[in-house]
Amino acid sequence: MFSENGHSVPVFCDKHLSYDWAKAKWMYDQSRALHFPLMAGSSIVMTWRRPPLELALGAIVEESVVAFYGEKEAYGFHALEAHQCIVERRKGGETGIRAVTCLEGDEVWKWTDRNGWAGRLLKAALTRSENRNPGPPQDVVKEPVLFVLEYTSGLESAVYLLNGLIEQAVFAAKLRDSVEPVSTELWLQPSRPFSHFSGLVHYIEQMIVTGTPAYPVERTLLTTGALAALMGSSYQGHRRLETPHLNVSYRAPQESLFSRGQVPAPEREKQS
Repeated sequence: MFSENGHSVPVFCDKHLSYDWAKAKWMYDQSRALHFPLMAGSSIVMTWRRPPLELALGAIVEESVVAFYGEKEAYGFHALEAHQCIVERRKGGETGIRAVTCLEGDEVWKWTDRNGWAGRLLKAALTRSENRNPGPPQDVVKEPVLFVLEYTSGLESAVYLLNGLIEQAVFAAKLRDSVEPVSTELWLQPSRPFSHFSGLVHYIEQMIVTGTPAYPVERTLLTTGALAALMGSSYQGHRRLETPHLNVSYRAPQESLFSRGQVPAPEREKQS
């Protein structure tokens, strides 16, 4: 319609751009060709972080981990966005992902044992989860899922889905200039009014009013492509898949734009 009438309006797509990389890339290309503002992504990007971790632009990130919960595809996207919105600030900016692997079941813990950095960062991340169930993840989580991300910049990353252990997203990273990992929880209000949506809604409104996206849609283009490739890896027997098409380059915004200040109460007071 935009191409037919010569007019366009700002567009926001909730969560990922598409289940399919080709469709997502077409949408992105159309926004550039027809000059309309395009935003997409997860509310988790704009929610509160406890503590309020913001990596310095140009930080040297050597390894990183996110843990979350939920279904492999639907919530796997949120986990990828939680990871990407933090590591995109690293030195050199974002340059894309060269390969992905999706692992499930016992293979998750075997891979973690072989990659000591991932186990250490997972432990650091989980210390930020206020309501995690007690016990070792290997004992508590019955069907773990792991997304292994190999970035073109050399960054190694692991994104875990740990149902039964946590219900918040947690992040940890090893920075070259830090002895201890940095870590935070990306907090989601567990019941209505689900205030973690408020930041994203605010920036959608700003885009509609100003015509300028608050953050690069390339972030969600990359997470969309990564998720599609990871689903392919799972379907193809958990193979490592090279992803030369995910050479998505962009620069993070000057500020991370996550919500600051007091975290809302977990739930509304019951009305008498």
